[in-house]
Amino acid sequence: MQARLSLGGDPVRRIILPEFWRDYDALSPGDQEMVRNAVPLINQGYREHGVNFVLWPRSLRVNSMKYRRGVYEITFCFSGPDLRGSFMIERDDDGADVLIWLTVGNHRRGYRRTKTDR
Repeated sequence: MQARLSLGGDPVRRIILPEFWRDYDALSPGDQEMVRNAVPLINQGYREHGVNFVLWPRSLRVNSMKYRRGVYEITFCFSGPDLRGSFMIERDDDGADVLIWLTVGNHRRGYRRTKTDR
């Protein structure tokens, strides 16, 4: 399942939950393209700056979710559909960081938080 957003190069290790794919498949082709285009910037931002999100590329805005420790919300698009996603960062058995994608959506289709986000 992870290969669908792999765009080559040196990607950050990630796990993508089934809920994310369900939400992604329901997006318009244009919204899906915005998410795909953001992946290299997300990889770059995380590789270079970790969770110091203020140093990530300006086209992305990442915030900690207020009521869920360790869950972050990323805004892919600031106009139009206000496209957002949520993710967590955990360590695997080898001690490497892994981005775990939880959900993606916009206000047009009722962006919702998963049980993990609550």
